[in-house]
Amino acid sequence: LAEALPQEALARESILKNYTTIKCGGPASLLLEARNEQEVALALRLARQHNVPTLMIGKGSNLLIDDHGFEGLVIHFGDQFAQVSLEGTTLTAQAGASLMALSRLAADNGLTGLEFAIGIPASAGGAALMNCGAYGGEMSRVVSFVDCLSPEGEPVRLNKDEIGYSYRS
Repeated sequence: LAEALPQEALARESILKNYTTIKCGGPASLLLEARNEQEVALALRLARQHNVPTLMIGKGSNLLIDDHGFEGLVIHFGDQFAQVSLEGTTLTAQAGASLMALSRLAADNGLTGLEFAIGIPASAGGAALMNCGAYGGEMSRVVSFVDCLSPEGEPVRLNKDEIGYSYRS
């Protein structure tokens, strides 16, 4: 698996406490810094083919990782996977984008709905996955669709109704 992934984006035995907000977590066998969808798709396909456990993380908020680490592949959606754009009244964000930054961008452009997120140190991907929320707001109220990858690395678009949001899920 390690030999087939881009070496410049791959690290061995990375300490995961450096990727969580509460600073817990031991070494990951392999850590891939997500740079584009094609690399993530390749990593998912290879991990599935070789039965390698995978863990995807963004800002690592609301995440506890064992101090013994993670034996498998960690895909980190960080700064290289954190693009945001605004087109009309639609915000689009990659998985690693800061939820707080999205909230500020919305407010700066007169958009409502993300006020609840201003103090949440999460990434957009994790926030959408967990339906994070606070103060009466939650992601299910602002997400229209999610572009993601299947476990096999195939692109999938899930509309809001297909996601099956419920409280904190």
